Order: sequence, then C-alpha cells, then structure tokens
Amino acid sequence: WRAWLAYIAFASLMLDLGIRRRSGETRQEYSRRVRDRHGIDAASITKITERAVYAKEAPATPIEELNGALRSCRESYDRSHLRLKRYLAFANPRSLLRIGGW
Repeated sequence: WRAWLAYIAFASLMLDLGIRRRSGETRQEYSRRVRDRHGIDAASITKITERAVYAKEAPATPIEELNGALRSCRESYDRSHLRLKRYLAFANPRSLLRIGGW
C-alpha cells in the first residue's frame, strides 16, 4: 500500500499543477508524457508502483526508496519550472475532488 499511496501523492501534485492523467492512459504513458512535455522524472515512482500492483507477492517497498522517487519528481519539476508554482499548488483543491478515484 505504501507504493500506491506514494503514487497517489505524486498524481495529486501533478493534478494540482494542472497535469492530469488522461482517461485510458497507462501509468507508463503518463510518465513519458510528463517527462517529454514538462521535464518531470516520474519513471521511478511509476516503476515502483507497477511492481507493487502487478507482482504476485511484491515485497514491501522501503520508505527510503519511495521518498527518493517522490524527491526525484519534485526536484525535476523544480529544475524546469518555478518552484513557487509547486508551493501554490497546495492551495489548489483539484486533487481533493478525485478522492477514491485514483
């Protein structure tokens, strides 16, 4: 569950920033689109989540690995965008409207 919650944290931030996952778009497609269009590295969090979701008996993902994947997303966003925008996204309630719909 930790990997899934970490992915939801990532997807919530992206939604608050106006970068939503399209209907029918796979996690891999979303990760590539986010990287190609916005310069955000979502490969690690996507890989971890898919491993946890699709593996028959996935081992628990270490917290450090999840934190590193989320940090990679944030840092890559901050390198290509104004960091203030990420802080202001906290006030954007879009992700709250999707609770239960991830």
